[in-house]
Amino acid sequence: NAKRICYAVIYGAGPKLVAMEQNCPLSEARRMMETFLKTYPGITRFITDVKKSTKEMGYIETMLGRRRAVDGITSLDETVRLKAERQAVNSVCQGSAADLIKLAMVNIFHQLDELTAEAFKQVRKVKSNPGGGLYRQQDIGLRFLLQIHDELLFEVKEDYVDAVSSVIKNCMENAVSLK
Repeated sequence: NAKRICYAVIYGAGPKLVAMEQNCPLSEARRMMETFLKTYPGITRFITDVKKSTKEMGYIETMLGRRRAVDGITSLDETVRLKAERQAVNSVCQGSAADLIKLAMVNIFHQLDELTAEAFKQVRKVKSNPGGGLYRQQDIGLRFLLQIHDELLFEVKEDYVDAVSSVIKNCMENAVSLK
């Protein structure tokens, strides 16, 4: 329930949608949303700041500086403007999440290259294949299979699970320093 309330607030859903999704009375949905915002006052400040800066600049910026234009943010048509505001907040959240996972992946593959070079003390030929560096470790039984939002799926030979999982955990937890 908390996760649903969080997403509803961040993405601009109203109490009616929350009541429908939570299968509860409208008054209960309002109370849950108000309690959530009182508990986490920084969320209201964040949403307000994103809307304001997007109106001023015409674009959003992710935590690592990528930009995305947001059309309609200053529209006089309330429906268009409100949609653009929701899109702005969503873009900052989703874009920043994408920044984090991309940075973590780059760091993971860099450290895994170092780990495998050290473990095998030999110069490996880099195979030419689609994905380039993503699949360099295939020859020792380490293979990146899939990214699903904020999850990475690897196939790893049992002998290397501890070392590889340690690298992955460290890189994902420390991609950037957050408060």
